[in-house]
Amino acid sequence: MVLFLSITRINKVVRELKAGAYTNETPVAVVYRVGWPDQLVITGTLGDIAPKVKRAGITLQALVLVGAAFDTDIRRIEAADGRLNSLRAMQCIRPRVKPCIRAAVMADATAIVAISRRGAAIGGRVRDALGGGALYVERRFADAVEGATAFDLPARPLVGRLFNEYERLVLMMPVGAAVRLLAAHIGHKHTDAAAVCVDDAGRFAVSLLSGHVGGGDALAERVADALGATAVITSASHVLGTLAVDLLGSEFGWRIEASSVMVTRASAAVVNGEPVGGCTRMLGERDWWDAGKPLPSNVNVAAQSGGGDWEQAGRWVAEVEGLLRGTFAAEQLAVGSVRCIATAELKRDEAAIGLLAERLGVPVRYYGAEELNGMPGPSGASESQRLLGIVGVAEPAALLASGGEIVVPKVRSAAATLAVARINYPHPNPLPWGEGTSVSAPPS
Repeated sequence: MVLFLSITRINKVVRELKAGAYTNETPVAVVYRVGWPDQLVITGTLGDIAPKVKRAGITLQALVLVGAAFDTDIRRIEAADGRLNSLRAMQCIRPRVKPCIRAAVMADATAIVAISRRGAAIGGRVRDALGGGALYVERRFADAVEGATAFDLPARPLVGRLFNEYERLVLMMPVGAAVRLLAAHIGHKHTDAAAVCVDDAGRFAVSLLSGHVGGGDALAERVADALGATAVITSASHVLGTLAVDLLGSEFGWRIEASSVMVTRASAAVVNGEPVGGCTRMLGERDWWDAGKPLPSNVNVAAQSGGGDWEQAGRWVAEVEGLLRGTFAAEQLAVGSVRCIATAELKRDEAAIGLLAERLGVPVRYYGAEELNGMPGPSGASESQRLLGIVGVAEPAALLASGGEIVVPKVRSAAATLAVARINYPHPNPLPWGEGTSVSAPPS
């Protein structure tokens, strides 16, 4: 069997496969970023693959190979990078999830643990409200709740196992106790199970782990509704009632292609009230935002007619990235050493610069004409000087950003001009080395 899916659902996949014809000993391989230089292969069995994936910190889609028939191929994959390169262009398109299906998934993927008599009774109510789920009750109180599975204290082994097997946990215990039980198993918000704590009086449902991305906040609200309790949620976008960047379009099956660093930056910009823009042509769904409430005041979505500019920007980025990588390879420089992109202030509104910076995972620094004209002139004649009254962009901006010296004088392509300067670190043993790269589009 071959699956291509969001790896955050690995626990559910393992449970369903084991409920069918597969066993704990069935060979499994998870291949992340197939064919790329940072391809990662994790091998194991259905019995141990979920915790291995969690420890690896994989948060996006991955290829999953399951079954004895793959045993030999899995060993080959371990020994050879890029063997599955032909799958690089694979896409995953998911339909919308109907509410009734979503509720069934929540029940099936939820485990409830109670360690007290009151907790057992409340846990039974939560299970019934969710429409199902696995209820585990400390043996002394298990008979009081129909359908409960008894367990013996201490609860640590059980909670650790359920955390790796289920997508959601509801723990009927104090928050402090839950934290101590889960601490050794916490990995990443994109792979950890959602965890909600409920007190013995049933007054509060606290979203403890993976509240935002993992659905813990939504689970806390649902549990609170069932008990007539108060949901305690601290996710910034939730309490501020603003847009959640990393959940944007999740109900439509959208996938985030940006790096986690860029998603974090965008999320911070949204919750801190900084200007954030988008384009409906890139969003895909017309009804992606609830028309019953306005967009946050700092979020501006351009009309679909602006799509051509974004397409042109995408082409420009591809060309300039090719120029950058080719230049760095020729000069024996590492692209990973780029610390920033520097350009002229008049380029601030150009989407292409931001897209290139996002792709490289670096910030952009903009300099005004006066600052650029205060630097030494460029190598050779400057088109910028003739058209814009600026001595140059590529080399002056690189010098300003680095505080060092030019190591690659400006090179040109049809798309842009590029220069590279080495950052001047004042420390006598400068580590790490870094390059400040200046990129400018042709004057217009």
